[in-house]
Amino acid sequence: MRGQDFSHVEALARRCALKGLMPRDARRLFDELYLADMLMLTRGNLTEASARMRVARTTLPRRMARHAADLPEWDEV
Repeated sequence: MRGQDFSHVEALARRCALKGLMPRDARRLFDELYLADMLMLTRGNLTEASARMRVARTTLPRRMARHAADLPEWDEV
């Protein structure tokens, strides 16, 4: 991770803090965005996405169901 630019992640964290999002909700929002982007990158291939995320393949459907709950939209943050 050394040398990588994380300014976009820092900006999202700042926006979450300024909007008064609880840390738990900010983390869930990040996880939802990360999962959605990983699925987009892998064209919905759960096996490839789980390998890139270094999680068990059976974990992804649970995470997808968990993040289907009502969370603040990322563009509202």
